[in-house]
Amino acid sequence: MVKCPACGELISHSCLSYKVSGGFLNEDGSFQEDVTIYLHPECANDYLYNPFSRLEEKIKDGEL
Repeated sequence: MVKCPACGELISHSCLSYKVSGGFLNEDGSFQEDVTIYLHPECANDYLYNPFSRLEEKIKDGEL
């Protein structure tokens, strides 16, 4: 199980969740994931107002 970065609660394996990824687009159009976070659906709207800035902050802080 992983923690939801928005609320800090655990996300169980049977719980519906959202996956947000940052990475790179390859020449063939496929996406190479570099960083991924998982969120509860009810936490996503507030947390994902600007998800890429949040991902960049977490990378810079060494959290991801």
